[in-house]
Amino acid sequence: MRARLLFLVTTTAAQIHCSQYSAEEGLTGGQEPVDVDEVKDIVWHAIPSLNIGNDGNWIVPFKVISATRQIVAGLLYRINVFVTETKCSRSTTAVDEINATNCPIKLDGRLEQWEISYMEQEWLDVHNYTAKKTADVTWDQVKLFKKS
Repeated sequence: MRARLLFLVTTTAAQIHCSQYSAEEGLTGGQEPVDVDEVKDIVWHAIPSLNIGNDGNWIVPFKVISATRQIVAGLLYRINVFVTETKCSRSTTAVDEINATNCPIKLDGRLEQWEISYMEQEWLDVHNYTAKKTADVTWDQVKLFKKS
């Protein structure tokens, strides 16, 4: 009985110590914020995922709102972006030709918020992008975001 009690007390103390350590150092496997400049290339490589099912003009990211990184079986990035429509048609402009110079944004084009997920497993040469629309937004909402 004493041995079980001692085991229980020791195990509980170890769990408390580990949880305090994790809280101070960042939770292993938890999401951590990432500087938006660090994910700009990821966002631009996600253009094909942003345009699945889009038959009109290309939509492109123009503002990274936030980004997190999580260590899983590789690195998982979750990036929230504002995207907008360009003046480049999908039927006449190849994806590798899209940039700010070649495809300026349409000032009256649609404006949306999207979440891009990017899974990177370098040792397997895996780079998977997915994207989902989370909201329609207005230019006024974007202006408010820039002020905060």
